[in-house]
Amino acid sequence: MNALETYTSLKPNILLATTDASYALLLSENLEQRGFEVEHTSNMRLAIERIRLHAFDLCMLQTGTMSATALQTLREIRQYDEKIPVLLLSEKYEKEAILDGYAAGCDEYVVTPVSVDILECKLYSWLRRAVVDVRLSLAKISIGEFVLDPSRQTFSNASMSRHLSAKQTLLLQLLAQNKNKVVEREIILRKVWRDDSVFAARSLRVYINKLKQMFADIDGIEVLSVARRGYMLAEE
Repeated sequence: MNALETYTSLKPNILLATTDASYALLLSENLEQRGFEVEHTSNMRLAIERIRLHAFDLCMLQTGTMSATALQTLREIRQYDEKIPVLLLSEKYEKEAILDGYAAGCDEYVVTPVSVDILECKLYSWLRRAVVDVRLSLAKISIGEFVLDPSRQTFSNASMSRHLSAKQTLLLQLLAQNKNKVVEREIILRKVWRDDSVFAARSLRVYINKLKQMFADIDGIEVLSVARRGYMLAEE
């Protein structure tokens, strides 16, 4: 069992922002082999938009030759989300560069090259600190003729199996544990997003719409929006 598996069997979703395509491919492949989900963006300016829409568990910014852009991106991330762990990866080891990184808002400044084993431990350490205080059970949940398996992040029945993202799994799990009951929007944001900002609320609506689409062709089960309150998984 690796360090990540002792943290949770749900795959943490990481945003990697770097203009170095070769580095991104190599690092992503190594981390995905170790159980992480990694999304890469080569446009630093788009990193904040990706975080707003997808609520990543952690972000890594690699400065390269775009150090000023990376630091500005980091500042913008911090203006939007003070809680998401952000690791700044850089070849620069001078005192001034490190101080600039922490001043911009990074949680840890990682001098590269760094072994994947060490980086994995650093990621695990920050993810463990950021985990929601109320841990959802990993027990399977029946939803009609379907089964939600949080440990595998799957929603399946006898004839099909759909893989879900970590956020989709947590959201559906929370709704399923309160089947036919309204789950307040604030509770969802606090337990799943760890954030109650306007941007997190928008991201929640995106995920809710995806769940509605998933259940659109399934008889007897639907996700309902309850005005000014929250959402409900309704099952006949």
